[in-house]
Amino acid sequence: MNLDIQSISDNKIQAMHESGEIQKRIEDDISKTVLSAIDSALSGYEIKREIEKSVSENVSSIVKEIGFSGYNGFIAQTIKKITEGVMREDVAQKIQKTFNDLLIVKHEGIKLSEIFEVYRKWVCENTEDDEKYDRQHFVCDIDTKEDDAFTHYTVIFNCEEFKSYQSPEIKFILCTYGKQKKTNISRLELDGDDVKGKFKLGRFDEVQSLLANLYFNETEIILDVDDIDDDNSYDVDD
Repeated sequence: MNLDIQSISDNKIQAMHESGEIQKRIEDDISKTVLSAIDSALSGYEIKREIEKSVSENVSSIVKEIGFSGYNGFIAQTIKKITEGVMREDVAQKIQKTFNDLLIVKHEGIKLSEIFEVYRKWVCENTEDDEKYDRQHFVCDIDTKEDDAFTHYTVIFNCEEFKSYQSPEIKFILCTYGKQKKTNISRLELDGDDVKGKFKLGRFDEVQSLLANLYFNETEIILDVDDIDDDNSYDVDD
């Protein structure tokens, strides 16, 4: 007897989705952890950290089971409902903004050169002057390799030059076939970790959040490679 395991799994997940079982599990788990954290009389910062950990685990689970985009609105609304009633206003707003930036806001399309510009602006604004003088350069590289009809683009961002055995802060890969001029991110690594099926909420900076959003929402990236500014110098005098 031959069993189609993939078909059985797909049917089971779809049934759980339609019955509301998955939705209920997410809501129950998040609520339980939030109330437990509050009952333990933890400080505001520690409560926020516990919430972020719990929600990250639940989001990772749902990503693995039925995909990212299906529940992002529900999760964000659940977080809003929970935090508005029990958290300090500033903490609640910060948590809600994290979810909105990461899960809800969708880009209709973005140029690869614009991603480079976003990183260049961010790294210059968020690096101390003494570090800029010490480092002189940051890393914003793109490597292009052709494999028959396929073209692979590997982009690396890092706030300073690093050794080959070290992992960059940001690395993502795009792949096209033939004469395609746009595609989505096929792989994303943040701080050396592949974000597929999981991510660490609360540790993302502005650029990492943008790329996670583009990756999970499968946003099309326009490959205007010739327009990329490859300047990697900090805005300081030598």
